[in-house]
Amino acid sequence: MFGFDLFYRYFSDKTSCIDIKEDFDDATYKFSSSELKYHDIESINNFVNSIKKYCNSIALFYSLDDIGINSYNLLDYSSIQELIEAIIDYQKEEGTHTIELRVQKKNSLGYNPIFNLKSFIDYFDILSIPTLLATINAKLPLKLFLLNDHEYLETKSIIVSSNTNDFVIDFNTNERDWFYKKHEDIISQTGSEIRNLLPQDFFIINRSNNHRLNNLFDFLCLLLCFSYIANFTEISIDYFTYKFIGFKQLKGVINKTATVNFDTLKIYYKIFDWIYKENTVSDRCSLARNLITMNLSENNITNFTRDLYSELLSCNEIYVRENVDKYIEVKNNVVNLLNELNTKIIDTTDSFSSKIRNNLLALVSFCFSTILLNTIATGNLSNIFTKDITFISYTFIIGSFFYLILTLIDYRKSIKRYVKFYNRQKEFYKDILNNADIDNIFLNDKPFKDDLKGIRWLALRYSLLWIFVILLAIRLIDILSGYSLFQIAKLFF
Repeated sequence: MFGFDLFYRYFSDKTSCIDIKEDFDDATYKFSSSELKYHDIESINNFVNSIKKYCNSIALFYSLDDIGINSYNLLDYSSIQELIEAIIDYQKEEGTHTIELRVQKKNSLGYNPIFNLKSFIDYFDILSIPTLLATINAKLPLKLFLLNDHEYLETKSIIVSSNTNDFVIDFNTNERDWFYKKHEDIISQTGSEIRNLLPQDFFIINRSNNHRLNNLFDFLCLLLCFSYIANFTEISIDYFTYKFIGFKQLKGVINKTATVNFDTLKIYYKIFDWIYKENTVSDRCSLARNLITMNLSENNITNFTRDLYSELLSCNEIYVRENVDKYIEVKNNVVNLLNELNTKIIDTTDSFSSKIRNNLLALVSFCFSTILLNTIATGNLSNIFTKDITFISYTFIIGSFFYLILTLIDYRKSIKRYVKFYNRQKEFYKDILNNADIDNIFLNDKPFKDDLKGIRWLALRYSLLWIFVILLAIRLIDILSGYSLFQIAKLFF
């Protein structure tokens, strides 16, 4: 039995022209010959049976000198009989016999059947780059089942094989979304052709023996690598432009027909993979651009042997080491800042408590000296607080109360000043650190908040003690003198 690519052998021993076209949906086989021969019906029927599981329809069209086209449905056995009978008659005719086989493929098989790999690659070649990318993107994960060719090609998202058992693909959509989101944040590009496409979709894990197929995948992989590494990419019909901005500016054009050195491509792919392995994509991408623009030119950007990937890893170690030193320096500065603030808060606490102690001591000393002097003068403890002494005592107590208010106002201003200073220092560090680093270094403000909580609790306790002593003194004077604070106040109002 002849296969699809030798279909003409069912009707002729020689042919002047064979034209095979194939895409994802259809395949056509057209040939012309000056002679036709009779072939048994079972051979043609066996051919139809061998491919019909992959087809929605199989039709044959015949014409003589492009006149009087007759069509036959090869899925119908009686139609094949009619074709054989017609061939017997057509053999007698002189002229150019043209036969065209049209196959409409099934799209519900879980894979895409390919009757002729060469014609299918021809289809890829005539598509514009944007259309090609969009077509493949819509088919991912892509499984191409070769019916008449024996090749094997594998990427993470595409398998080309003549064995359906090979079609095992782990297609993680969440991982792909993460890649694209990171890429979208740092890359400028035009169009949406590469949306949801990744370099690993075309990076060949197992290369085929078909150089055209390998070269096409290498070109698309390079395009995707540049789209994820370069500062800018723009895709046109049969080429793409790129721009790297790093140590210097590097820009150029790469045509669809360009030959990409696979060793060079592996270096770009490793660089892409390294960049997007961690969350520090922007820093790694900048480092890669610097190295690429420093060592490459437009002339050798698709064909070099220098191991830029290893150099990139070495540069990154130096970069990380320098950043660690800077990080430690910044962290030490923050520690000094927190220690300074802590010292100021302690000084404020000491000042506040000192004022309260001095005021309480003055109040106690006043009461004690008043009692002592009056006892010495009168010789007894009765009638210690006269009207005049009571008036002076209340005046002293009222002054002590206002002094408490002024002390609390001064304390609150000091705390606000420290909080403002602390927040301002954090804002300064935002120029060199991201929010996560700032939170880590400042320990999510916990030490500072603990210090504020401590001083506020201390201020509250001292204030309550101060108020308690004032109220106790007022009550003591009221009992000993017989004059309440309200009675004294009436003398003025």
